[in-house]
Amino acid sequence: MIVVNNNSEATDNCNGLQLISANVTLDAVTDYCGDGTPSTVQVWVSTSTPTIAQSFAAGNPIYLAADCTQCPSPGYYRDLLSSYASSYYYWKGCEWVNIGNCTWRRKVTIRTHTKSSVLCEGVGALVETYLSNDYDEGDGIFVGTGNNIYTTTGLYMNATGTQTSDLSAGYYRTTDIALEWTLGEATWIRFWGNPFNAEGGSFAPPAICGGIDPPPPTYDSFSARFEPGVFATEVCDNTINTYYMLSGEVFEEGTILYHNETGSVASNGYYVSAEMNSIREEGGRPIYRIMNGNGQLTSTVHECTSFSDPR
Repeated sequence: MIVVNNNSEATDNCNGLQLISANVTLDAVTDYCGDGTPSTVQVWVSTSTPTIAQSFAAGNPIYLAADCTQCPSPGYYRDLLSSYASSYYYWKGCEWVNIGNCTWRRKVTIRTHTKSSVLCEGVGALVETYLSNDYDEGDGIFVGTGNNIYTTTGLYMNATGTQTSDLSAGYYRTTDIALEWTLGEATWIRFWGNPFNAEGGSFAPPAICGGIDPPPPTYDSFSARFEPGVFATEVCDNTINTYYMLSGEVFEEGTILYHNETGSVASNGYYVSAEMNSIREEGGRPIYRIMNGNGQLTSTVHECTSFSDPR
């Protein structure tokens, strides 16, 4: 707990400031978002921004209750009687540093390696990511551990928004020593399946070190016509080729198309499906385009309303 004492000699010249009560903690996840209890302190704020939230927004400093010329201790500050959804603000080094919110995703640092045996020895690169707010502790060893790399249902690029993580496929392990102590002698890891490093990976169940690596991804073959030039509709008369998609994917905008089953993406150009002999009743067959060398199909305004024999 942070404790301050009033000193009248140090507060005689606090013109333009007013004293308010606020919450502060060094563990916002527990004390603001969990079952903990933050400390209550008094701080001086500008009369023009008489709350913690307003002081942060304006970039105005806060000061010790005992001395309005001195900065208070570092910590996550929040206005009294704030709701669960209210933001809290990190103060350090006499300035506001960051902002957090219990409804935002939690940012974590985790360790990763492509080989489980290496990661189990504590060797691997450190990466930062955001945990989904949805998590499942199950009914085993993870009960009571909360939201962490082993219980979360997914990873995201940011605290807010819908962009899921583009972290590389591989094994991941917590860097939270307290969590590892809680889990006992066994070392746990978890495989993130994202073989082509695109947005939208997914987790396998947690595993104890010494497990077997997951199988490689599987693909479905797909027939399509390809045109490398600048005129989209020329694709309608071109030769039918075989391409590949990850199993379960559909030939549509956002899908990644591959040359082969080793993850080599298809070339830039125009593509149209050759899977069916008939044209769609409501019009032609849509033409897609790959533009950025990433194999990802994007919609165009063009369609094939008829097909010639492939050359």
